[in-house]
Amino acid sequence: MQISMTRPISWLNAGLLFAALCSLGACDKSPETAGKGPAEVAGKEIDKAAVVAGKELKQAAEQTGKALEKAGAKLQEKVQEKTQEKSADKAPDAVVTTPAPQK
Repeated sequence: MQISMTRPISWLNAGLLFAALCSLGACDKSPETAGKGPAEVAGKEIDKAAVVAGKELKQAAEQTGKALEKAGAKLQEKVQEKTQEKSADKAPDAVVTTPAPQK
């Protein structure tokens, strides 16, 4: 029985050809990336992502600031309530009198 190696090699060649064609199809040059190298294109994408992230961080910081302001206002209200409760609960100072000397 003789095993022919031509068939497995032809399948391998077909697979390599298919992979090469797929990878060439992925090399799409849009007008904004035409004439630019991969590093330049990647740099532009990083810049875009940084701008978006900056906007989102600014929005998150604003929301956090508003929440902290609300929490501070509530805390001040609670402190004032407790201060008023303590001053209302406090008994007036007792006056200590000594008996007048008798003659």
